Amino acid sequence: MAVFITSSVARMSVAISGRCWSGPGFRGAHCAPNFPDVPTTEEATGHTWHKGVWRGFAAPKGLPKEIATQYETAIKKVWDSAEFKAFMSRRGFDMIYLDLADFAEFVKADNEDNGKALKSFGLAK
Repeated sequence: MAVFITSSVARMSVAISGRCWSGPGFRGAHCAPNFPDVPTTEEATGHTWHKGVWRGFAAPKGLPKEIATQYETAIKKVWDSAEFKAFMSRRGFDMIYLDLADFAEFVKADNEDNGKALKSFGLAK
C-alpha cells in the first residue's frame, strides 16, 4: 500500500536528514535549497499542485489605516533583518514577502484553492 503524505520540507527536515523518510516530493514550485535531492511533487508525480506553508499577520477588520501601516512597517523591518532571514533559512523555509494588499489577495486565493481541493475530494459542498 502506498501512502501519500504532504508536508513542508521544513517540517519533515529531521526525518529527511535522518533518512527515516523518503517522500514523493516537496510540494512547492521549486526544490528546497536545504534538500536539493528531494524532488518537487510535480517532478515526482506529474501533478502541478503546489502548496506551501505560509505565515502572516492579521488584524481585526476596520483597523485604522495608520495603525495598519505602523504594523506593516515594523513587520517589514523584521523581514529585512539578516537575523530573521538566517533563522528561516536554517530551518528550510522559503520566504516571500507580501505587503498588506498582496497578502490579502493571497489569503483569498489560497482559501478558494483549498475549497476547490476539499470539494474535489468530496470533503466539502
